[in-house]
Amino acid sequence: MLSRMRHPNIVSFMGLCTLPPCILTEYCERGSLYDVLQAAAKRPERAAALTWRLRLKMALDAATGLMYLHRRSPPIIHRDVKSPNLLVDHSWCVKVADFNLSKIMGPQQPSVLSTSGGASNPVWLAPEVLEGGRATAASDTYSFGLVLWELLTWRLPWAGMAPLQIMRLATSGQRPECPERGSLPGPGSEEFGGLEEYCQLIRDCWAQRPEERPLFIDVVPRLRGLLESAAEQ
Repeated sequence: MLSRMRHPNIVSFMGLCTLPPCILTEYCERGSLYDVLQAAAKRPERAAALTWRLRLKMALDAATGLMYLHRRSPPIIHRDVKSPNLLVDHSWCVKVADFNLSKIMGPQQPSVLSTSGGASNPVWLAPEVLEGGRATAASDTYSFGLVLWELLTWRLPWAGMAPLQIMRLATSGQRPECPERGSLPGPGSEEFGGLEEYCQLIRDCWAQRPEERPLFIDVVPRLRGLLESAAEQ
């Protein structure tokens, strides 16, 4: 699957190795988005680089990569969107990676049945997937909403909670809280004028009902508009 995709926001396939069996992909020297945010939360010198403009740019990169997957013919559902699966290269470009759970959808199969229920790692999984239902493009959108929250807070969603607690909260409609402006990490948070629009996008993405979540073709221009506004401030 990965070998057929070419996009600046999808990690590039480089080749195969048989001993040991593995695939070779492009090197993204900053690690995952999760690594970047956790390092920023712990080390002031790492935090200084993560301006709001850069965070919005990284969110836009990830959304653009996911839009590419969903708009392919046939479309691809990633099914494991989370900050550890979004890689960051030397120029802060974010690339979607790890297609182990991804599925190619056909016209007669716009969704795929989840068999695991997410009991082992439910942090980023949509409520319908946690309940054993079918994963769709909207399930990726839900997961992306939690990634947007991570970019806002530099925290792991549902930190300190057991998997069953997370499943219970997510399926009942509860979500992590979006903090007040004064408690946000990173440079420029006090001046960022698009905070409410950004938080509304998070809420739209992680809506309980899949049909209420936006498509990435709608998410991308909203993020681009926020980035352009931030550049003017």
